[in-house]
Amino acid sequence: MCNLNNRAKSALQELEAQPFNSDRDASKFQEVALLIKALAEIMKIPILDNEGLLNPSSLTIQAKYKTLGGI
Repeated sequence: MCNLNNRAKSALQELEAQPFNSDRDASKFQEVALLIKALAEIMKIPILDNEGLLNPSSLTIQAKYKTLGGI
């Protein structure tokens, strides 16, 4: 979570540092959007299930965003 959050903040700061240019900044914008989407989706998944065991959905979400690194 912290790695994804730090990457999203850093990329967003890069975008905000200068006026938006779609030719130059489109891929960075997409990266920020994906990182924020991943963070939101991860935060919605309960860590434990109703029996107090690790929620299997957390493994699914981890696999889904593994390519982003750090999770």
